[in-house]
Amino acid sequence: MQKREYYDNIRKNKINELKQLKQESDLSNEQLYQINKKIIKEYSAYSFDSTLRYIEHNKKVAKALNNQLLINETRLQLAYSLASSGHYKQSEDLLLKINSSELNKELLKLYYNCYRKVYSDLDYFSFTYDARKAYAYEYKLYTDSLIALLEKQTDEYLYSKEWELLDQKKYKESLAVNSVRLADAEMGTEKFSYVTFQRALIYEMARMREKEKKYLIISAISDIKAARKDNISLTKLAKIIYYEQKVDEAYEYIKFSFEDAIFFNSKVRSTEITKLFSLILEAFQLKKTEQQKSLYLVMGIITILAIILALSLISLFRQKQNIAKARNELTDINSQLKEVNDQLENTMLQLKNSYNRISESNSVKEAYIGNFIKIYSEFIDKLNDYRLKVKSLVVAKKHQELLNISKNDEHIEIEINKFYSIFDKAFLDIYPEFVEEFNSLLKDDAQITLKKGQMLNTELRIFALIRIGITDSSKIAHLLRYSVNTIYNYRAKVKNNAKEIRDNFEEDVKEIGTFK
Repeated sequence: MQKREYYDNIRKNKINELKQLKQESDLSNEQLYQINKKIIKEYSAYSFDSTLRYIEHNKKVAKALNNQLLINETRLQLAYSLASSGHYKQSEDLLLKINSSELNKELLKLYYNCYRKVYSDLDYFSFTYDARKAYAYEYKLYTDSLIALLEKQTDEYLYSKEWELLDQKKYKESLAVNSVRLADAEMGTEKFSYVTFQRALIYEMARMREKEKKYLIISAISDIKAARKDNISLTKLAKIIYYEQKVDEAYEYIKFSFEDAIFFNSKVRSTEITKLFSLILEAFQLKKTEQQKSLYLVMGIITILAIILALSLISLFRQKQNIAKARNELTDINSQLKEVNDQLENTMLQLKNSYNRISESNSVKEAYIGNFIKIYSEFIDKLNDYRLKVKSLVVAKKHQELLNISKNDEHIEIEINKFYSIFDKAFLDIYPEFVEEFNSLLKDDAQITLKKGQMLNTELRIFALIRIGITDSSKIAHLLRYSVNTIYNYRAKVKNNAKEIRDNFEEDVKEIGTFK
C-alpha cells in the first residue's frame, strides 16, 4: 500500500510508451487499431473513462476500415466495460444490437462472456428471490453456451469449470481446478489477482475464514502491484477486519479502496464501497472520539499532578531557605569542627596510603588489614567522641571551652605515641627478625640496642618504612612527625655505619624477611 505510487507509475509508463507509438506518421489504420487495443487493455482495470475513450477511438478506426468484425469487437469491449462498471442496462442494450451470426468464434466467446457478466452481477446484487432466480437462469444459459465453445484445459474453460463445481458446493474439487489456474499465474498480474480472489470466495463459501483472509490479502497485494483500480479484494478484507473489531486497520483498507474506486470511476464499486466506508468511518470516528476523551482525562490528571508538584517544589524551596539560614548561623562552629575532621581524615588517609604501600603479598595484606582496621575503628570512635563533645559545647554555647580544646595538642602527642606502638607491633608481627637482621647489616660498633620496653626506635622505624616501600624522606617525616632534615640525618648516619657498600644499604634493608 505504501508503494502504490511506484506501481502506478509502472502502469503509466506502459501506457505512455504505447501512446508514443501512435505518434509515428506512417501508421496504417490496422496498426493504429492494434495499438489502441493494447491501450484499452492497460486502461481496462485502471481508468473507466480512459477505457471508454479509447474504445471510441477504435470504433472510429473500425468504421474507417469498414470492418464489421472489428466494429463488433469494439461494441463487445464497450459492453463488457459497461457491465464491469455497473451500467447493466446500457450493456444489455448494446449486446441486443449485435447479430451473433456475424461473429467469429473468438468474438462469440466474448459475446457470451459479456452476457454472463451482466447476469452474474445482476444475480449477485438483486434483492428479490424471483429476480435472482431469473438472472441465475440466464447466467447458466450463457455459461453453457460459452463452455461449448471453449477448448478444454484453457484458462477460460477451467474458470467456468471451477464456478460450476462451486455452484454445486464441491469445494475441494473447485479448489483443485483453481490450483491448476494459480500455478499458471504470476503475482502482480490481472490473472493472478482474479484467481486468488476466486480462491478466497471458495474458502468463504466453505466457511474457512483464515484461508479466505489469506487469499484476499494475496489478491489485494497483486491488485496493487498490477495497479488495478477496479478491485474488490481489499474491500472484502476491510469488511472482515471491521467485524473482527480492528477498526483502525479496516479504516486504512477501506479508505485505500475508496480512493481506487473514485480514481477508476466505477459506479458499482463506488456504491458498494461507499456503504461500507460510511459504516467503518463512523466506527473509526467513534473510536477516535473515545481516545480523545481518554486523552483529555489523562491531560487533566497530568495538569493536577503538575500543580501539586509545583506547590511541593515551592514548599521545598522555602524549607531549603530556612535550613540554609540555620546553617549559616553555625558556619563558624562547623568550620572549626571541619578542621578537626580534616586533620583526622588526613591521618586516616595517610595510614591507608601506608597500608597500600606496604602490601607485598596476600598474607602480608591480611595481617595489615587486621591491624589497621583496629586503628581505623579506634580513630572513628575518637572522632565521634570528639564530635559529640564539640556538639555539646556548641549547643551549650561554651565557646571558651571549645577554644581551649582546639588549642590543646596533648591528645595529638598521645595519639602519635600510640601510633608508634601499634606500628611497631604490626611491623614486627610481619617481620619478627627485623631488628636482628638490620643489625647484621651494621658495623659491630654501630649496633642498635633498644631500651627496656621498646620494640623499635626512631632509626629502626625509618628503615622499617623503607622496608615496606616508603622511601621518600618527606613522606617518612610526615608519618613519624619529624622534620625532613632530621630524617635525612638519621638515614645518612645509619648508612655511614653499614658493613658493606654504603649506597647499597637501603636495598639490602628491603631484602630483610624475604626468601633468598
